[in-house]
Amino acid sequence: MNGHAAIRYTLSKRDIARGYVYGWRYSPAFRMQMLVVAAGLFAFSMLSTWLRRRSLDGDDLAIGAIWAGGVVVLMPAVLALVANADERVLQLTPDGITTTIGGRSGTLPWSKIAFVHDAGPFVLIGGNTIKTFVVPGRAFADARARERFVEDARAWASAPGRAS
Repeated sequence: MNGHAAIRYTLSKRDIARGYVYGWRYSPAFRMQMLVVAAGLFAFSMLSTWLRRRSLDGDDLAIGAIWAGGVVVLMPAVLALVANADERVLQLTPDGITTTIGGRSGTLPWSKIAFVHDAGPFVLIGGNTIKTFVVPGRAFADARARERFVEDARAWASAPGRAS
């Protein structure tokens, strides 16, 4: 498990939307996170209606389901609209994944990483929260550099006593 030279890349709005779709397709952890978000929105809709009227009916359930489904379906468009187009710098370190976007930087500890998945055009690295790094294939010098990156990220993320 070696630290890597910084990987530099940018994401287009299309990359962001496709990364979301690939997250659904390839990552059970990502799917679970998004279903929790949808369920939370459904529950919020039900609770707010119940607090106003002290009752619920079939229409209320349908409206809650529409809100929950809407967040799942519209999320790629929302993410693409609010995504930062600045260059991203990502590095694997013993402490976690260090990332810089524009003038902001931070480290996500390995203990907070839920999955590392090579998803065809992207490498997806997801946290225990909804935070997911979408790294396009073009960020890597070649296929071997990509393989090494994925292997090292998986090793760090599953290492006993990983940084918290």
